[in-house]
Amino acid sequence: MADEGITNLWTPDTDRMFVQKWSKNYQGTNNPEKEKRAYEVITSDYEVPKDAMKGILDAAYVFEGDGGFDKSSIVNGLSKIGAIESNYGTKSQTGGGPAKSYWQVEPVTAKDLLENSSALFGDKFN
Repeated sequence: MADEGITNLWTPDTDRMFVQKWSKNYQGTNNPEKEKRAYEVITSDYEVPKDAMKGILDAAYVFEGDGGFDKSSIVNGLSKIGAIESNYGTKSQTGGGPAKSYWQVEPVTAKDLLENSSALFGDKFN
């Protein structure tokens, strides 16, 4: 990520807060075991593949400013979610589940967001 001009200014405390927000809002279970694993993943030495970084940078461009998030926060957050969800090792859910992409989004969830969350998407979203 350093070659993209984005630096990780997060500390262990902000990483813990990130995991708690991921657990509540993305993963949805507030499971302490999953939170522990997520923290271990995002504080490890993971690498974001080029194809994932392209998607992350595109999303950061589109959503920059929405909800008060700046580009760096979006890049850091999406990078960490991809590491937690798939460790950037697969784009299909392990065990044959429906989730897709490094971020393990289920198609029904993606469709629902596109159809019902337009108020969350800013002017650059198409």
